[in-house]
Amino acid sequence: ESKEENNDQEGPEERELLSALTGALWKCSAGAAGARCLDSLAAVDVLVQLLKYPCDRVLTNVAGALAECAKCVANRDKLRAAEGIPLLG
Repeated sequence: ESKEENNDQEGPEERELLSALTGALWKCSAGAAGARCLDSLAAVDVLVQLLKYPCDRVLTNVAGALAECAKCVANRDKLRAAEGIPLLG
């Protein structure tokens, strides 16, 4: 059973919206300018919180966005401080 099938808190519309939003964040985080922009918005903390969301598509997008953000040293430190590294493992 996938995590998506086990999500009783939100309906399919909410999952689709969050999936699209996190996918857009992943795309926006590509490149140094995008990662800096997300850094200025304190997005790393929010993305780390979303690593607990029970939807595989959202988790894939969040992991991708965090990987892009982690290309900046400051964001790596924020990822560690938010205890996001164990959640990625």
